[in-house]
Parts: sequence; structure tokens; C-alpha cells
Amino acid sequence: MEHGAATCGRPMLQHPPVLAICGPTASGKTELAARAVAALSARGHSVEIVCCDSMQVYRRMDVGTAKPGAADRAATTHHCIDLVEPWTPYSAADYQRDSSAALDAIAARGAVALVVGGTGLYLRGLLGDVDLGGPPPDPERRERLDRLGHAAVVAELQRLDRGRAARTDLANPRRVLRAVELALDSGPGTAPDPGWTARRGRPVCLAVVAPSERATLYERIDARVEQMLAAGWLDEVAALVADPRGMSRTASAAIGYAELAEVVRGDASLDGAVTAIRRRTRGYARRQLTWFRREPRAEHHRGDPESLAGSVIGQFERALDACTSTS
Repeated sequence: MEHGAATCGRPMLQHPPVLAICGPTASGKTELAARAVAALSARGHSVEIVCCDSMQVYRRMDVGTAKPGAADRAATTHHCIDLVEPWTPYSAADYQRDSSAALDAIAARGAVALVVGGTGLYLRGLLGDVDLGGPPPDPERRERLDRLGHAAVVAELQRLDRGRAARTDLANPRRVLRAVELALDSGPGTAPDPGWTARRGRPVCLAVVAPSERATLYERIDARVEQMLAAGWLDEVAALVADPRGMSRTASAAIGYAELAEVVRGDASLDGAVTAIRRRTRGYARRQLTWFRREPRAEHHRGDPESLAGSVIGQFERALDACTSTS
């Protein structure tokens, strides 16, 4: 029997896995996603994309977060993009809630979910691998802690709870801040904090993509920074700087926005900001590579988007064929 046997022109899937294309920034995930959607649609599947990017949730931050273009979004339904304004706090727990609702709705329509992005923690939350719940942060207290600076918040965590400090990535400001909040709310303890307790999540067919060579990835990052600037990134940041509502702590952490804001205010040169953005983006890409390298469910694909399309689509087709009803 031909693969993808269909009733009324569409394959009948029994509990399909979540499909996912993940990897470091500038690795061609959006292009690969468009190719995958076209190939799977040709086989009769209805595919909807769920964005998995901690900064694409913000409206008005389009160029610098490399959001899918208007043509891509018109061609395929996208979820978890443009959810909140830049001045609105948005957490990984918020994303877990919103993405889970999107996956449930996609499944209810009999469609296939294709997750696309590079935020590893958001992927784990979306799949339900971890519980990112717990009490919501107190905005006023969080603002006070933010003003202390990262080193002071680390010292405060170590003072409050050395055990929790030892379990926390002290180089990650968000995790340190959240750990301090939990220590203040619940006191010292040995149990894992909410958000880091593993649990059985949704089945996933995960393709991790990246260029074959690290140098190629860095070249793609540098080229994309230039493309973003040519597309009006500086003007986008200028509009945000001029808005009296400002930007939330999470939104302002987006790579490049703080650097270009200094240019807008006259406190830095554009050349200096570009150098800093490239350096910071490369560091982020290295952390993404490390995160996804440790993902045991991943099938890794190395090369440029055009050359990887066949292998990624083949991985997805095999996963969907395995759960296609033959009755």
C-alpha cells in the first residue's frame, strides 16, 4: 500500500508526534520549515507551525527577532508569535501554557504541529517535559531584584539557600532571579524547584539542524546581522526607545536591542554595536548547540538548508507514516 493512505484525500493519523525543527540561530530553520510544510502538504497533511522563540512572542520586535515573513505567515498558520506587547512581562511558564493550548487546538483539527525555533527551555515546556508552573513572580519585588545587578542577586541566592544556589546555573540571570524568588517564597529546600522536574511529555520527532562547520554558522550570523540592519532594525529599535511604556526585562534581553538602543541614544557607535551584537549572537549560538547536542531524542542534520531539506522531510515522513491508519 502506498505510504500515507488517505480517507477523503487526507491521511488518517493515530496520535502523531509533534514535529520539530530546532537548532542555533541563523541555521536556516525558517527556510527548512517552509520546505517541510510544502512537502507534507503535498502528501495530504494539514500542517500548522508553532514558533518556539522566546523573543518572537513580542509585537513590534519583528526585524531583530527574525520573525517569519508575511508570505510565510500567510501561507501557513503560525502560533505563539506576536502574543504580547514589548512592555508586558512574558515567561517560560506563560509560553508553556500558550503553546500547550496551541498544540491541543491543532490536534483537535486533525492537523500536524511543526515546532520551529531555537529556545531549548521553551521546547521542553511546550512538550511538557518539565513543569514550568509555580507561583507567579511579584512584579515589584522582581524590579527591586533587577536593580541590584546580577552579581548581587547571585550573592543573595547564596545567602538565602546554598543548596538551591548549587543546583542553579549561576551564569543565567533569569534562573538566578527565579531561584531567589522561590527561596524567598518557600525557604531552603532540597526538592527540585518547579520548572526543573522532569516528567513524561508529548512524543516528538525532533530534527536539529546546523551548518557543517562552526565558521559557516558564524558567517551566516554576521550576514544576517547586516541583513537585519538593511531591513530597518535600527528604526525598529528607535521606535521602541521612543515609546514611554518601555520594554519589559525579558523583552529588553533580546540580542541587539540594548546595543542598538545605545546607538539611538547617542551613547555608542553603530560599528561598536554591530561588533557587540555579532559577538553576543555567536555566544548564544554556541549555547544552543550545546543544549541540543544533549537532546537524546534528536536526529542531527548538518549542512545548508537546501541540502538538508530531503533528510529532514524524510525523517518527518517516516514518523507520520508510522502512525498512519491503514484501515
